[in-house]
Amino acid sequence: MVRLPDSLLKYLLIISSIIITGVIFYFSWVPDPNIGNLVILHDQWFSDWINEYGNLRTAIPFFVFALFFEFLYPWNSLKSRIILILVSLIIVSIAETGQLLLPKRHFDLMDIVFGLSGTALGLLTGILIKSLLRPSARHFG
Repeated sequence: MVRLPDSLLKYLLIISSIIITGVIFYFSWVPDPNIGNLVILHDQWFSDWINEYGNLRTAIPFFVFALFFEFLYPWNSLKSRIILILVSLIIVSIAETGQLLLPKRHFDLMDIVFGLSGTALGLLTGILIKSLLRPSARHFG
């Protein structure tokens, strides 16, 4: 397996974290809670799904965030994963609190639960994939 230099991984992690956090804040602070109606979401099925499953849609960017972390952060440890969960808690809490300033939006504690669930599932998925890709984990015959 090809390993990128740690410095490059660090920059990729920082850039992806900034982008994903920006996406989370953007969609959390769109004035209309029916974000499936946004012009950038062209697919009708996807738009309907997003509007139907409001809390579940919160988990998706956090899942991606944790998956990127698991693959790009070269020094994964229990401590770094706990820090990621705390950072996710801060991000989703800020996003939810910001909705209090928008007339059509509201604070939803379940969005925080779903955001943290997305983070945990992303970490677990990344750990599972990495363990399956390890040569020692493959058993043939």
